[in-house]
Amino acid sequence: GEATGSVAGSAVPGTGILVGSKGKEVTVEDILTDGPSSLKDADVKKGDMITAVNDTKVASFKDFSDAFKKIAIGDKVTFHTSRKGEHLSFSFTKAEPGQQRIIKRGQD
Repeated sequence: GEATGSVAGSAVPGTGILVGSKGKEVTVEDILTDGPSSLKDADVKKGDMITAVNDTKVASFKDFSDAFKKIAIGDKVTFHTSRKGEHLSFSFTKAEPGQQRIIKRGQD
């Protein structure tokens, strides 16, 4: 079995989405319930595979973070996703890091 915690992952600022990767797949690891209202209508679920950020295809977590870094704060971001072969996408405005509330987990 894989050791847990071997998945690279990070929260996307301003979305409440945690993105991680396993090998060549970049996936939505979790969605924090207090994500912004801009995403409440987005069709995004835990386990969705992120295939592109705007027009940049992503095949690894590094691809994903590089593509995301290039987008300016306040610009529109579109994540193209795949769920069981179905192609979806959702958009949001890129926020400053640190604009989201951090959920404290029990002990620190």
